[in-house]
Amino acid sequence: MLCVLQALSGQKYWASFSAILNVESSPFIYYNLFIMIKKYIIDKIASRLGIPTSAMAYWHAFNKVAGHLSIGLPDVLMALGANNMLRGFLNRFVIPINLDWVWPYWVVQQFDPMSPSFVARGFQITTLNMTNRNWTAIGAINSVKEAVVDQRGLVVPQINGWSVDSWILYKGELYAPSKMPGVTQYPCQDLPIVITEFKVGELTINCEAFVEKVNKEDMIFHRAKIVNGGTQKEKLSFIYSIRPYNIEGLSLIGSIEYKENIFYVNDRVGVYLPAVPDQVLCNTYEQGDVSLFLNKEIKQNLSTKCPIGFATAMAKYDLELESKDTKEVIAYIPIEKKLSFKGLDKLDYEQVITDTIAGWRDRLDNRGMHIQVPDARLQAAFLANRAYMLVFHDGDSITPGPFSYHFFWYRDAAYMINALDKMGFSEEAGQILYTYPKLQKKGHFSSQKGEWDSNGQAIWTMVEHYRFSNDKAYLNKVYPSIVGAMKWIRNNRPISKNPLYSGLHRPGLSAEHFGSNDYYYWDDFWSLAGLREGVRMAEVMGKKGDADLYRKVHAELMASVDRSLLEVAKRFDKPIIPISPSLSRRMDSAA
Repeated sequence: MLCVLQALSGQKYWASFSAILNVESSPFIYYNLFIMIKKYIIDKIASRLGIPTSAMAYWHAFNKVAGHLSIGLPDVLMALGANNMLRGFLNRFVIPINLDWVWPYWVVQQFDPMSPSFVARGFQITTLNMTNRNWTAIGAINSVKEAVVDQRGLVVPQINGWSVDSWILYKGELYAPSKMPGVTQYPCQDLPIVITEFKVGELTINCEAFVEKVNKEDMIFHRAKIVNGGTQKEKLSFIYSIRPYNIEGLSLIGSIEYKENIFYVNDRVGVYLPAVPDQVLCNTYEQGDVSLFLNKEIKQNLSTKCPIGFATAMAKYDLELESKDTKEVIAYIPIEKKLSFKGLDKLDYEQVITDTIAGWRDRLDNRGMHIQVPDARLQAAFLANRAYMLVFHDGDSITPGPFSYHFFWYRDAAYMINALDKMGFSEEAGQILYTYPKLQKKGHFSSQKGEWDSNGQAIWTMVEHYRFSNDKAYLNKVYPSIVGAMKWIRNNRPISKNPLYSGLHRPGLSAEHFGSNDYYYWDDFWSLAGLREGVRMAEVMGKKGDADLYRKVHAELMASVDRSLLEVAKRFDKPIIPISPSLSRRMDSAA
């Protein structure tokens, strides 16, 4: 239904309609006719689906709020929204009736009435992770893909995929970090190597996760160290469990099979265990979570098929530790969906992590910028963020995060590529920017619909890189794109009789957290920055005609912004800059 409504609200249908009528602009008589037809069709579809008229009234109100010849939501946001809402709907009805399962930390907190993160369910039709979204990425140098580790050590290899958790069974009690207080987490040597540590009695459990390439494919290396800090011999079991959920909610697992040291999950290689476990158990949803059977005498079950899609599995290692003794359990988890495990039995984990640290140190220490400050925490934060700039560098692209944010946007790239340059990673920055010309379409740099800030951001980023690198060959390559982007800015500013809007960029979604489609000063400010930098490059290239033309365009846009702001100042009786000059917008958080 969401997709149907989105499609019917899309500008492409208005474009087709106006083309049939041979309408070059958008006269209100034709546009209003189009809106009436669209409303009629949507209402008919909603009626057939059993959606009440009262509910559709909210949808139509949303379209009126969006207003300004709505372009509809960007495809990326629609995909994210559909995933989150439908998964949230499933979460809402599955999790509450299975709270005796082991769940991720965010679920434990949101369903605990005594927790500050508690979210009352009531009439809510979805359950989403709203309170504990501070997971951490792990990835290899020069890799496109990242995995994530949540704040209690849950490892999620793939976007929207299942996960692997680590538990301790001690004196008949199950200790899962997601349910425990006092769990600590930190990066090893300020690198993308996440260590999660917790204590059970005199035992200290240290779980280490990082990514390295094996046979040119990305692999998560996970090692659990169990240290007996007491004076007595201790018996316990360490457990790796395959879980049908992740940091956002449920993730479907239809089948699990253990064979020759490998767990196959949904018929793909999932987890490789170098050491053979003492017990393997695979359960369906109807049988219940494997955590419910840890203290029961049960037979091994090496495979299962769950028609509902909530299969769980565990590999249990029974351990005995003398006083001050240490034992290790290791797992290899592929990020790639297709992976050959050939030669993994010969890998030396200690050598792999040593080589990984050495590789990061070489890249960061020999090429990156160095800063030293007295505050140890600030120093560590800087070093970690410097490393993570390279984690999110995906060769010819850069993304602002793993999982839900593993998409490219010019807005985020502007800051991140500039940071790469300033950190001393000019080569990596240039690798991305050399792709910009081929991404441009008819002068527009678009990573999503209705994004009018992107041209200014793209120009500014390309020019900033030249200022750092002084690479004339690079400038020769991207200069035509800079000119094309400035031309698009000049042509995307409609003139009207209303001084609030005249000469500004037409309405769009811009940075999507600003609100619905509107005139946004943010877009104009970025275009001003792009024009200013583009003129500088025209002067460097000796293109006097380009410099003169776009200096004039810059002045015209600046005059339009100033004129609009004067009108806004009259309305509020003070010189302020809201996010938009629209009459419905005042000073809010978007400003």
